[in-house]
Amino acid sequence: REALLRAVGPLPEGWRSWGDRMVLCQGLLERPSPAEADRRSVAADLLTRLAALKLGEVVELRVVSLAKTSDALAVGVLGAPAIGRNPHIAVATAPGVWPSAAEGIAEWRPWKGDALSLRGKVVQWLRAES
Repeated sequence: REALLRAVGPLPEGWRSWGDRMVLCQGLLERPSPAEADRRSVAADLLTRLAALKLGEVVELRVVSLAKTSDALAVGVLGAPAIGRNPHIAVATAPGVWPSAAEGIAEWRPWKGDALSLRGKVVQWLRAES
């Protein structure tokens, strides 16, 4: 996380740093929602790759792009299967904004910094029932 924050440079005043998680899918890894995979031609393969991941497994990600809006900063990554159209890690958000704001980023530019690899473990985050 610290290497990632250093690589993207100083954050705008008051922004909250995240940089420690990536959403692979909603629901259980072994049974991700097929609706999330939309109608892409690779949907079946993607669901199979997600189901093959094991909790605690270490994955290595390569930073390939960068995106910033008025309320979120994220890096695009390759190396793990993910349902999102732009697999990414939310690096930081404006005050009062959650990391999910990075899901809506549409404009990404190639990563121009030094090669950056990130390692992390696959974990399951359960959303509290409302």
